[in-house]
Amino acid sequence: MHPYATDSEERRYIPLILAAISIGLAWLLGLLPWRIPWWVDAPSVVGFYKLLYAWFDRRLWRARWLRRIGLVHVPDLSGEWSGFVKSSHDNITEDHEVSLAIRQTWTHVSVVLRAEQSQSYSLIAAIHIDNPDGPALVYEYRNEPNSLAVDTMHVHYGITHLAFDKDEDSLSGDYYTGRDRQTHGGIRVVRSPRSNHD
Repeated sequence: MHPYATDSEERRYIPLILAAISIGLAWLLGLLPWRIPWWVDAPSVVGFYKLLYAWFDRRLWRARWLRRIGLVHVPDLSGEWSGFVKSSHDNITEDHEVSLAIRQTWTHVSVVLRAEQSQSYSLIAAIHIDNPDGPALVYEYRNEPNSLAVDTMHVHYGITHLAFDKDEDSLSGDYYTGRDRQTHGGIRVVRSPRSNHD
């Protein structure tokens, strides 16, 4: 997985909240009736912060109650998605089946798209919250053909922009490839109910 950017303000205030909780826990540690060794007491604030941050990054940020109170705004896009791609390669005339696998924490993400003849994976990404049409996932990818690919297909790079529809639990949008292929098209995928985290 790699880091992703976001325009959500939560990346500014949540570390401060975690730091305040860490200070409180370290203070409570000092109130215990037995004597704490100095090598535990001295780094306790940093230790508590690292534990809390790791827990929040991997698990806690998914909690629905944090979204209800407005603390977390970044959508959880983790899961297995399936759908279709339309490509200018065949004049947008056919639906090509694809699957999309997204792994995500609060700070890192990985997007892998598998098609019949190739596989692509994300290199950099961003999740935009402040969009008129709702949150959007934007990422640059590297596409690698598999052994069944046609001879004219080769490694290339591109950009994908996918809008997230929470009601339909779908991602849809467009992709564009680099100058050597110069293709574009549309993508629409729906998340498997078993992998719905949001």
